[in-house]
Amino acid sequence: YYDFARGESRFIDLVTGGNPALLAESRKDLKIGLDWAPRFIDGFSLQVEYFKNKSENTTSSFPLLTPEIEAAFPGRVTRDANGQLIRLDQRPVNFAEERSERIRWGFNMSGPIGKQQQRGPGAGGGGRGPGGGRGPGMMPGGGPPSRWQLALYHTYRIKDEILIAPGIPVLDLLDGSATSSLGGSPRHELSLNSGVFLKGIGIRFEGSYRGATRANGSGLPGSSDLYFSDQFSLNSFLFV
Repeated sequence: YYDFARGESRFIDLVTGGNPALLAESRKDLKIGLDWAPRFIDGFSLQVEYFKNKSENTTSSFPLLTPEIEAAFPGRVTRDANGQLIRLDQRPVNFAEERSERIRWGFNMSGPIGKQQQRGPGAGGGGRGPGGGRGPGMMPGGGPPSRWQLALYHTYRIKDEILIAPGIPVLDLLDGSATSSLGGSPRHELSLNSGVFLKGIGIRFEGSYRGATRANGSGLPGSSDLYFSDQFSLNSFLFV
């Protein structure tokens, strides 16, 4: 386990399991969204969303043991006479309060590929029955329509804070505080989803981008800030 306070990795004893003392969570959400689909661009829509949350007594797995977290949960940490970490109780905990705000916006586009076949008069009944040719929903000439699709969304975090307990400084996950092994929360995130379906063969792309984050050190000798660079991934799926 990596000990942020001393800047070293050690083999330690971990305590895991349930916590019957957890409190019930309460939350208040505000969500405002706007969708716009202009008539002059076929198959295009633009979405903008504002989201605000305030939650109390949120349940969380035990966060990354940064100096801030250790100060908030001193009874969960055991060190020897030299200050080296030897035991950590990782059972779930309650956070007194969490507050977050974000804006998410993006667009979705889709459309046909090539000339689409039209149903003839009387074709709306679904065609002939079993053994008689076309089944329900089939188009004259056979096969589903060929289409393409593209969606790109950007999330901008305005606030992401956690109050562990009254009297303890607020953790600002956008400014060096961290509760996970990925550092804090990224200010910017992007998600991409696109695909093409042509005559029964298709390919899809799923992409994601996560901005850089950091986890502040304690300022003690041997401790330093940890920086997590931007991450981008792109997955593709081919199907028939």
